[in-house]
Amino acid sequence: MKQNKINKPYLNPMKKFNLENKCKDETEIQQLRNEKSHIKEHDYQIKVSRINKGKLTKSKNESKDKTTKTKCTSKEKTKNKNLSKEKLSRKRKVFSKEKLSEKINISKQKDENAKFDEERIKKELKEIEKEKQDKIKKLNSFYNNNQNKIIINKLGVDIFTYNKILEVNLIPSNFLFRHKLVPEIRTKMVNWMCEIFYAYNSDFQTYFIAVDIMDKYINSTRKIIYNEDIHLIGITCIFIASKYEDYIPFSMKNIISEIAKNKYKENDIINKEKEILKEINFDIVSVSTYDFVNIFIYDLKMNNIKVVQSLDLYKHLHYMRKTCLFLSQMLLLDELFSSYESSLKALCCLICSYDVLLSTDIEINDKTKKFLKDWILFNINESNFSQDEINCLYERLSYLYNNIRELTERTSGDYFNIVKIFLNEDFVKKKLY
Repeated sequence: MKQNKINKPYLNPMKKFNLENKCKDETEIQQLRNEKSHIKEHDYQIKVSRINKGKLTKSKNESKDKTTKTKCTSKEKTKNKNLSKEKLSRKRKVFSKEKLSEKINISKQKDENAKFDEERIKKELKEIEKEKQDKIKKLNSFYNNNQNKIIINKLGVDIFTYNKILEVNLIPSNFLFRHKLVPEIRTKMVNWMCEIFYAYNSDFQTYFIAVDIMDKYINSTRKIIYNEDIHLIGITCIFIASKYEDYIPFSMKNIISEIAKNKYKENDIINKEKEILKEINFDIVSVSTYDFVNIFIYDLKMNNIKVVQSLDLYKHLHYMRKTCLFLSQMLLLDELFSSYESSLKALCCLICSYDVLLSTDIEINDKTKKFLKDWILFNINESNFSQDEINCLYERLSYLYNNIRELTERTSGDYFNIVKIFLNEDFVKKKLY
């Protein structure tokens, strides 16, 4: 039998020889192997670094390409955006103009509606206020009439006699001669006092009391009063009369700041108040012309109710009362009328008011004329005055009324505040018979 030959691996005798010759020890062989492995690792790292460098260069190039592309695209996008913005802005402008016009029209309509609503509300409020005032007036008139009935029935005679006693203390017509006070300055002061009391809605009686206190002080004081002193005297007389008569009197702050315009201090007014009250002996109570006018008219209404209602004399009596108020306040402007008694002045005011009533457009029947004339004649006959006294004062009063323009030269201005407040110019132009 032939033996099969075993195929042995091919060995390179030279390599084997070389290895055996070079490194006989195993340690040297391991060193060599380690060096080979180290060489291989170094070569591998070099190759990896080269590959990575290539990748980096590729990535850089790609990034550059991308940036250029992004730049181009961004430019295109900005252009597109700008174009779109321009288009949008145009559209918005057009739309905004339309919106603005719509808003303006809407605002105009709202303003017109608001104005209309405000006017309507104001009218409604005015109507409500008028209704309230009418109701209050009716209630007040009803209450006052009832109270006046009770007072006149029980105390009418006593009130009239007491007022007749009070009017005896008259002020002479020449009470300014001792002082260096010009009559025109006093007239201006009286006119200014009327303006103040009207501005603060004070009672008419307060005005008459203030003027009476001022005239009493000028008449009774021993000091010489100059033109510069009348301002402080008038302010303190306003303060005293308001505290005496008004429901809500003037406070010291109002007197100093609003009326005196910070010209005087509190001590000045208090000291002057003490001086005035001592000089007049605290005699503040007085009877004015308007008090007697009210007494005459109330007496007519209460004692002749049926006749007044049948002839409808309320309008005529109201007009006469208003005219008497104007005339009685006009008499205060001239110091010469201070020497006449208040009841005499009231009678002359009633006569003048009747003549003025006849000169107006108010309808008056013959019955009403006769009744009012008989009533005035009755008051004249019941008084203690002679016809000469009444005629003399009536002539002076009618002259003053007809020549009110000449009297205004004292204040070097237009009409007095009394005329402006209570009456129209047309009323003043009408002359008495």
